[in-house]
Amino acid sequence: MDKLAIINALNKSGICALITGDEIRLYLILLAAAAENGHGVLPHHVIQRALGATLPAGRLILACLRLQELGLIELEHRTPHNRNEISYRIRQPARGKGRGPNNRGGDRHDESDQE
Repeated sequence: MDKLAIINALNKSGICALITGDEIRLYLILLAAAAENGHGVLPHHVIQRALGATLPAGRLILACLRLQELGLIELEHRTPHNRNEISYRIRQPARGKGRGPNNRGGDRHDESDQE
């Protein structure tokens, strides 16, 4: 998994315009912690420490669900099975997901991951 290529694809996709600062920071933390195959498991306290502020578990889960909705991550479960950690897989951002002249609704595309 080429993490720099994923960051470049994220920038080109237009998704950054659709997500909050907390969501982009969370995504970058998840990306940095992911193994070479894209899978990762991070405890909430590690994520909170990395974000530099206490992020309630509910808001963290909502941010993860939003990242999943946009196709940036795939959660192992619909909501984290163990509320103390996030188990996920990084997905390759798809071009054209953002709001732009060709995709005003930010629709999700079903494109396969690149590892």
